[in-house]
Order: sequence, then structure tokens, then C-alpha cells
Amino acid sequence: MKPDNPIEPDDDLTDIQEALSVLRHIRSSPAATSRYRMIVDSELALLPAVRVPSVPWWKRSVRVPLPVVVAAGILLILSTWTAQVSRRLNSTAAPEGRSQPPVTNTQDMQRDIEPSRPDSEQKYELALSVSGMYLRGVGPLSTETHYVIKDLGQ
Repeated sequence: MKPDNPIEPDDDLTDIQEALSVLRHIRSSPAATSRYRMIVDSELALLPAVRVPSVPWWKRSVRVPLPVVVAAGILLILSTWTAQVSRRLNSTAAPEGRSQPPVTNTQDMQRDIEPSRPDSEQKYELALSVSGMYLRGVGPLSTETHYVIKDLGQ
């Protein structure tokens, strides 16, 4: 049981310290000390030597806390996803310096393309030109899309 006042020393503890104070002054003889050390050395010599095998650095394992592994995995997935999204956005965006026509339905395109000539004289064709660079194993690096209007009437 702990005393209510921790500042006052416990009577039992004081009695034990007084009884053991005599043993603090006893010193062993040098012959007894050397005999004890010799016995310990002989017993240690009987134990098989534990040899740590030398493992190359590339085969050694490293302990990594689980939260660090989970965080690294989430960052890897997030960065891969971001790279894929930006690649898709870059491939669909118009190259700098060129404006890509807005995406509309075919009736609106026909109306924009047709000049004010009568239908019998006009012959136009809308051609789509797509060029790009593809790297095997990686995928498309860049893609350019051009719309070309060809006048077939002349």
C-alpha cells in the first residue's frame, strides 16, 4: 500500500536499506573474482559460436513501418493517375499557336463550310488529318489533328 504522503519515507524500506548497508562494504577477494571469471569464460567457450552470415547488400531486407509503405503506395498510384490524366488532356488540347475548330455537329459544320455560291457549282470536301508520335511500350507521345477543306469544284 502506498503512503498518503509520498514525502515521508516508508519504514519498511528504511529497515531494508539499513540491513543491506553492511553488504555494500564487503569486497570479494581477487582469487574469488579471477575464479568466477574463469568459470564464466569456460562456460561461454562451450556455447556454439553464432556467426551472422554475410549477405550481399542487394539481398538484405530493411524493416519499413506499414504506414510508410501504404503512404508510398498511395502516392505512387496518385502520381500515375495524374500523369495519365494530364497525358489525355494534352493529347486532346490544341497545340500552341494553332486553334482547333470547336466540336459541333455535322449540320453546323456544313453550314459553316459552304460559301454563298449556288449548290450546283460548289464541291467541297472536309478532310481530317491526324499525325502523331508513338513509342513502343510507352504509347502515344504527341498527337496533332488538322481539319482541311478541299475545293473540288475548280
